[in-house]
Parts: sequence; C-alpha cells; structure tokens
Amino acid sequence: MTEMTMDALVANLRDKIDFMRGTLEFKKLVREEDVAPYMPGGELNQGPAPMSWIVAYARMIALCQRMPEEDMPSAEREKAEQAVLDAMANVPVPVELEGSADGPRVTVHVFPQSFLALERFDLHDRVIGWLTEQRTKLLEQSMSVTGDALLVVGAEIIRQYALIAWAATHPDPGLPPGFTDAEAQPPEWLSSVTPIDLIRIHAAFVEVNLIRLHSLYSLLNVSGGSGDERRNWRTWFATRSEDSNVPVDVLMRDRTVGSLVATAMIAADVRQKAIEQSKKESR
Repeated sequence: MTEMTMDALVANLRDKIDFMRGTLEFKKLVREEDVAPYMPGGELNQGPAPMSWIVAYARMIALCQRMPEEDMPSAEREKAEQAVLDAMANVPVPVELEGSADGPRVTVHVFPQSFLALERFDLHDRVIGWLTEQRTKLLEQSMSVTGDALLVVGAEIIRQYALIAWAATHPDPGLPPGFTDAEAQPPEWLSSVTPIDLIRIHAAFVEVNLIRLHSLYSLLNVSGGSGDERRNWRTWFATRSEDSNVPVDVLMRDRTVGSLVATAMIAADVRQKAIEQSKKESR
C-alpha cells in the first residue's frame, strides 16, 4: 500500500469486485438485483469514491458467503483468513514516505482505530469532501477574484489530511491527546510531509480500517451511516460488553473495531459448529 494513491486504491477494489462478481455470476449464485443497487452510483450506494467502492466491495464479500466453502479459491480463502488474523492482531499498514529528494526515506505505520475514533475521522472526511467541492467551484471562476480563497481552502484541505495522518499514525486505538481541541494542530513532523504522502497515509488508513472492517462486518449487516444503523452498532457493542464484562464506553473508545468484530465472528462460528455437532450427536 506504500505506493497506492486513491486512484490506485479504487482500481484495486474494482478488480477484486469484478473477479468476485464474475465468479458468482458464473456459478449462478447472484442475480442482477442482488448486485446493481450496491455498485457505485446504484440506488443504495450514492456516496463518493473511494467509499462507494468500499461499500460495493463489502457487498461482494457478503455475497461470496453463498459460495460453498469448497468452491472458494484457496487464495481467496487464505486472504479472508488473513484479514481476520490481521484484524485480531491489530496489524498496522506500513507507509514509506516520499520525503525530500535528498533526504532519507522514512516509514511510518498506520494503525487500526476504535469506533469513536472512526466516527471522528468520518467528520474530517466530510469536511475534506465539502472543501474539495468549494475548491472546484472556485476554480471555475476568475483567478483574479478567487486566488486568495483558493489558497485558504487548499491549506485547510492539507490541514485536514494532516489531522487524519496524525491520528492514523498514533499507535493507540483512541485519538491522540488534544486531537479534539478546536485549534488542534498536527505535530511538527507532519509539516515536512508532502501532500502526496498525506494522501498515501490516508489511503493506508482506508485499508487498515475501512476495507478490513467492511470485509468483516458486512457479515453482520451493520454499517455506520444513518441513525438506525448507528443504533445497531450500539446494540452490537452492548452485546460485546455482556460477553466480555468490559464496559461499552471502554470497548468503543479503547478497542479497535476490527479486532472486536473478528473475535465476535470467530466466537459465533464456534457456537454454530457446537450447535451443529450437538444436533448430530442427538440423532
């Protein structure tokens, strides 16, 4: 992921989606109405890229559950198993920074985050989206009129990316101290990071959190958009709290969502196999 820009991320997701869709259609396991509404631009997936492609990827992961396990390519099964292991171990994604032309290359690590941290990141992503829209509108006007405004908007877009990079490279699941302050400023080391490197860190954040998480929680039919969906998350965390005897607020603030979901999936799988075994033995 160290060389992956947003365009490359989308292209990578599109290739995976096309492969899974083609396999499922060949085996006659899906219909057009199962897939089309969830593709980017579809009725149920109107968001911007790369999120729209992540949603589509999650849908295809869920549809792949219709495929008998013995029919799933071994490479794909290994990737799925590795995603669960990475999520449980909170494995970070390394990003090699471009840096200056004459300086040494530095590698930073982007870490999986807690539910509350991801909610905060979603806010910053929305701000970036809005600022990008304003920048597009300003570019359509005369530079003599909008030049100063473009500089201000451009600087704030970079600041928002830097804030995300700051939190994404913080090794704890929660946010760094002072991050939510109104005048929060990224640490000094990020001032020397190029805009391209900031986008690379952001793309790695998408990989380690959203793609890995969607691969897991698509099976739970839970997402993070509307109020109803957020209440589903609250209910899910309440259940995890009962199972683990850890308070809900601690799970939401101090545990990565990926590790919690992966653990819950494995526990559910173990319970299901135990139930099936019990039924066989009672016959």
